[in-house]
Amino acid sequence: MEKKPPSKRALYGLVAFFIVGGLMFFAGATYAWVDVHLSAAGLTGSGSRFAGLDTGVVIDRLAAVAEAAFTTVQQAAPAQLEWPALQSAPGEPDCAEVLDGPGLAAALQLPEGSTIVVAPVDAGTSATAGLPGAVRAAAGALQCRVEGEGLKWTTVTVAPGLAPLVDRFAAPDGDAGFEPLALTGAPTDVRAVIQRDADGAPSLADVSIAGTVYEVEGSAPAAIVQAIVDHAV
Repeated sequence: MEKKPPSKRALYGLVAFFIVGGLMFFAGATYAWVDVHLSAAGLTGSGSRFAGLDTGVVIDRLAAVAEAAFTTVQQAAPAQLEWPALQSAPGEPDCAEVLDGPGLAAALQLPEGSTIVVAPVDAGTSATAGLPGAVRAAAGALQCRVEGEGLKWTTVTVAPGLAPLVDRFAAPDGDAGFEPLALTGAPTDVRAVIQRDADGAPSLADVSIAGTVYEVEGSAPAAIVQAIVDHAV
């Protein structure tokens, strides 16, 4: 298949490039580079939440989101756009306090004697090296990895104070990508959502507990969220 070059579109006075196949807009905006993209579920599963939509319609809608981002960045002062000189967490995050290894093994129904390794993704000793890390640092979030038999790369991001995000994921527009996740024995103020149409592929699930968001990405996110709730409450 012939690889087509990016197309161009004017957004907020900028020449933005977009790639239809990847549903992506990108442009240099003042002192920063802005990248806005979507990932269709059909890339990892058997369906897509964009099924039946004309590609041009999706691009137009994405352009509106990109333009809002470009507008904000263009109006920001240089100091506001500097990446924070922060670590991803103050010191080494105590992942064992957040995640119970034996509880995870039980929730995942692993064979008796199986071990689960829970450890920080970043021990807090290296400087921020990318946009996701800068966002986590600004949010005061920590990230842990979960390793065990049959688990692919699985991470749990813990973000204190961001519980309203889960409500946003469950609201209109957000609910195009997420659906409610039923939990056993959870208090009424605990809310969880899981990515739609994951089709068994590594996916996302989020749960809010006492003002904190726990986001699980990887294998068996529903089971891991349940184990987090059991451990936390």
